[in-house]
Amino acid sequence: MEFARKKTENSKKTFANNLRKEIKKTNVDTGGDYWISSLSAISNVFKHENLELIDEKIVELREKIVDAEYDKSRIMYRRNIEILNGYENWNFNKFKPKRCKILKQHKEATIVNINGLPIKVTPHHVFVFEKNNKTYVGGIWFVAKKEGFSKMELGMFSDALYRSLMINYSEEYSLSTEYCFAIDVVNKFDVNYMQMQNNEVSFFLDKIILELKAIK
Repeated sequence: MEFARKKTENSKKTFANNLRKEIKKTNVDTGGDYWISSLSAISNVFKHENLELIDEKIVELREKIVDAEYDKSRIMYRRNIEILNGYENWNFNKFKPKRCKILKQHKEATIVNINGLPIKVTPHHVFVFEKNNKTYVGGIWFVAKKEGFSKMELGMFSDALYRSLMINYSEEYSLSTEYCFAIDVVNKFDVNYMQMQNNEVSFFLDKIILELKAIK
């Protein structure tokens, strides 16, 4: 995603070289996500179908603002609250079947090899449901960035999610294109894999990966 936003060849080359260095390093926990508070709350609402969890998280974050020692932390908490304010009355039902079972995800399944490049795919939920006497698997991935993502960029998340489902679950379940969602919680954009199949959102992931790999 960051590579796709680079405008010049030099900036793309620098990014590619830095990425190669990172891939060689041992995986280390980077200490959390700037948007973890809002994303985790939204994820929990999806799982438990309880909108009150949004209000509870907002109260918790307001208390953290009061206790925070640094302006940077206070800004972070406020930005997460801004996101959550938009989800207090949001309809989550369109993003999941009426009856589904959420599966436990395994850490080793998060790395997906796409055209020879290891891609980390970390959906918030993978779930199964019955339809027309078949058991389908779907997933949902909530993502956040300060300025949000474009529909094309969001399609890259949905594409990566679908491939992860195919690699890890297709032997046991049929794949759902309808319930394979990536959701930008900042702009409230959503893209599912069916939209990509219907040419409503362009496939872009392979192009970016091949371009990235071609840089020497």
